[in-house]
Amino acid sequence: MTSYDSRLKRLSHDPRFILINNYKCGYSSSNKLPHRPVHAIADSDEIVFFYRSIYLRTISVFVNWCITDARYETEDGWLFTNLGRAMTDAAYRDFLGALRGGQHPDAFGMFLENLETIAAWNDHTRPQTDVLDRYRIDRVDHFIELENNRPFRELTGVGFPYDTANRSATPLKLSLIDVLLTEDRLRGALQEIYRKDLDFQQRHNLECLPC
Repeated sequence: MTSYDSRLKRLSHDPRFILINNYKCGYSSSNKLPHRPVHAIADSDEIVFFYRSIYLRTISVFVNWCITDARYETEDGWLFTNLGRAMTDAAYRDFLGALRGGQHPDAFGMFLENLETIAAWNDHTRPQTDVLDRYRIDRVDHFIELENNRPFRELTGVGFPYDTANRSATPLKLSLIDVLLTEDRLRGALQEIYRKDLDFQQRHNLECLPC
């Protein structure tokens, strides 16, 4: 029997719906819904896959694991560990210095420079569609964009909750979006890292909130 991880959830109030929320694609919010673990997927189940812009997901990873709760002060978490492995000692010191000095766009650029190296080391930075491959899920019945999740209520009868703990300041997000809009090389590198997600979204005619 397949052992599914917590990114797959069966809605308690309507168990035919199985939600798939990869990390930074509504995972924390989905935990707020009454749900059960997934032990098997039947033909009668309806699979709901949440997807997200590769740009907004990458920004969310950076903000949550580098800035939120001043993580840079303690270097706590998998992302600092992985960046420390990938960067030279001098580059890592510069990265921490930029974070501690509030130079978030500069630090974000350094993160992007090293993302190709570390992307495969953690599920937060692997392509969001990897979860489908891991469990050999070749059928998705409903696609929900995280930033436009109102259709979820129409589908299931319950609203998708918002995890206020992951809310980041709009000026900070805009400053990081500006990095991706103005740095063609970094944006292009990010597109190559997540080519699998972009191809998946194009294949299924999925739209994303523009960066």
